Amino acid sequence: RICGISGVVAVLEFTCVPDPSSLDPMRFYTVGTILNMFVSLLLGFFLTIAMNRWMTCYLRFESIFTASLKLLMLLHGLGAPQDKIDTVMRYGLVSVWLLNYSLRHPSADSECALSIEPLSVHY
Repeated sequence: RICGISGVVAVLEFTCVPDPSSLDPMRFYTVGTILNMFVSLLLGFFLTIAMNRWMTCYLRFESIFTASLKLLMLLHGLGAPQDKIDTVMRYGLVSVWLLNYSLRHPSADSECALSIEPLSVHY
């Protein structure tokens, strides 16, 4: 496909420009410099957005783990039964797993969410 486009451009230039020496190469250099700056700007925007998204995800995971740990310490301190503590910790791990799944599969609809494999966590 790219070779076809290159061929069409070459034929078009051959037919439209009768004297190739009349072309100014400095104009092409200027256009290349402008495109170089434009691509660098777009790459900078992309990296900024990607890093902000990564940092937000990291902070959300950290807050979920911190909340689960605080809840675990609170339940131990209040003398809750061990089976209730295990259930609460499983809920915390499942919430992290679901957050991870939703980040890896952003277009997951309700049918796909119903077909999620069961999570077996051993800690």
